[in-house]
Amino acid sequence: MLKPQYRSRTAIVEALTAKQIFAILTADPVTGVLALGASEEAIAECHDRGLITPGAGPGEWKLAPDGWEALHGWRTA
Repeated sequence: MLKPQYRSRTAIVEALTAKQIFAILTADPVTGVLALGASEEAIAECHDRGLITPGAGPGEWKLAPDGWEALHGWRTA
């Protein structure tokens, strides 16, 4: 199975739910740390897809390489 590509808004919308997109968009553009407020369900789904990884502290999540690709694909489209 091919790995999803997140290089355009169309591809992102086809691959992710609105909750997952919201979680990615809350990430700090420099550190990649997600803001608090994303649902636990979206966090779990993004983690399962390899979009985020656990951060340095408890309850902290940060973008994985695929998450950075999705964030960049959304913002540059």
